[in-house]
Amino acid sequence: MKKAKSITIKFNILAFFSLLYIIVPILIFFLGWLKLPYALTLILMLCFSVTLFLRSIDTEKSFSISKTTLWFIIFASFIWILSTGIGGFWVQKWDQHARNAVLHDLIDYSWPVIYPETGNALVYYFTFWLVPALFGKIGGWTIANIVLVIWSTCGIVLILLLLYFLLNIKSLKQTIVMFFIMVSFSGLCFLTWEFADAIGWHSFGLGGGYGWTDLISDKSGYGYGYQFTPNTALLKWVFNQTIVPWIITVLFLIFYNKIETYAILGVLLLPYSPIPFVGIFTLMVLSALAYLKIHGVQNTVKGAFSIANITAIISIIPIFYLFYKCNVAANGAASNSGFGLYVPLHAFTIKRIFVLLIFYFTEFGLYCILLHKEYKKNPLFYFVILSLILIPNFKIGIGHDFCMRACIPSLFILMVFIINYLLNHFYDILYKNVRLLLIIICLSFGSLSTIGDYLVDIKTIRETHEFPVIADDVKTFSFRPVFNDPEIFYTINFLSPDPYSNAFFKYFSRQ
Repeated sequence: MKKAKSITIKFNILAFFSLLYIIVPILIFFLGWLKLPYALTLILMLCFSVTLFLRSIDTEKSFSISKTTLWFIIFASFIWILSTGIGGFWVQKWDQHARNAVLHDLIDYSWPVIYPETGNALVYYFTFWLVPALFGKIGGWTIANIVLVIWSTCGIVLILLLLYFLLNIKSLKQTIVMFFIMVSFSGLCFLTWEFADAIGWHSFGLGGGYGWTDLISDKSGYGYGYQFTPNTALLKWVFNQTIVPWIITVLFLIFYNKIETYAILGVLLLPYSPIPFVGIFTLMVLSALAYLKIHGVQNTVKGAFSIANITAIISIIPIFYLFYKCNVAANGAASNSGFGLYVPLHAFTIKRIFVLLIFYFTEFGLYCILLHKEYKKNPLFYFVILSLILIPNFKIGIGHDFCMRACIPSLFILMVFIINYLLNHFYDILYKNVRLLLIIICLSFGSLSTIGDYLVDIKTIRETHEFPVIADDVKTFSFRPVFNDPEIFYTINFLSPDPYSNAFFKYFSRQ
């Protein structure tokens, strides 16, 4: 049998394209939203920081991958992206009504987007859309969505190649295992969904199960909206907050022992979404404390305050902090907004504690119990567990978005731990490795959530008699009020009233 032809990829080249993928939209934001002197200064600083980061990478590190495996990664990534509704070629979830409106407005209005109809500004973490929007300004809506699919596919390809390198994958079979776990990874929420239906908490029906706590209620008046969203569902609902956080998380794992890379990787996530940024920042702080214990204060401080880190922090955090601070939901200017406890301590009833414990056990606890023997000496394993315990108890804005999105880095790392365990025991006989068998059973039950989600898509096509099913009713935020919109409730997540009263628009933005 002829051996498949392989190509060698240098890791520093893969890292270069990964960082290029991340910083290009940030550079576009600088040029599109800031006065030119500020934009050029921040661009130079960020490029300088990234250059220093890349120069620190060992140029000898590389990996071989067969052309068949590479083509599988590219083709499978493309199909996965299409099947999530990104770009409007399958079934889109209702959340895409607002996200499509964001893309429409980025195409149709000059940057920065300030609506002449109301004077409101578009203030949201829309960085991921900026490349497609730029093409949309030239070629229109359809071109923008085609570019969005291509851009999203490129992101998934980069993630899979980084995982291929990180996990030292050697074959197409192992690559297929990695890919299908990534597509189907979820907690055991589908089983909990059915259990909650069986005991009468609610009649849920067909679905993915990851929203099983949403409709539970009691006399306390506080919701039970604990949710860790499965991977495919993240792409279906919030791809703009998912793909880059996954890239950053894999890079964090690859450079885990190099504390001098933490800050630059962390701050590169902020422009894409402040909530996953909090998640990765928490893990980095805990990891830095572990590094401090081993290497001492001097080495830790020297690494943490490298020139690359400092310039990256200065180039990103101040300007994006001021920009996001204009957002009403995030800055505490509206009722129930800002950051705080999801539910006050006095509202923790026996039922709530019971629900939360079930949530912990089924979403990540069982996986962690099965993995404990393998990773009990790895501090990051415990940091992931701690973060997943804490995250559901806090909120930012008006909903439970913090729980759903701050967990993205930790859940992804948990998935990587699982894939690594499976690959390390790839040729074990199942009946001799009960732990491996139980993990495979858990992953199989977890995959029912993604299968259920796709069944909902098929049902939607059947009921609407449409294909594809596009969620594009909002169209634009141009005439929407910030508060109390009679048609949609979430405008405060996207709009800023009287933007020129805020420091970002007053001093730094283009007029």
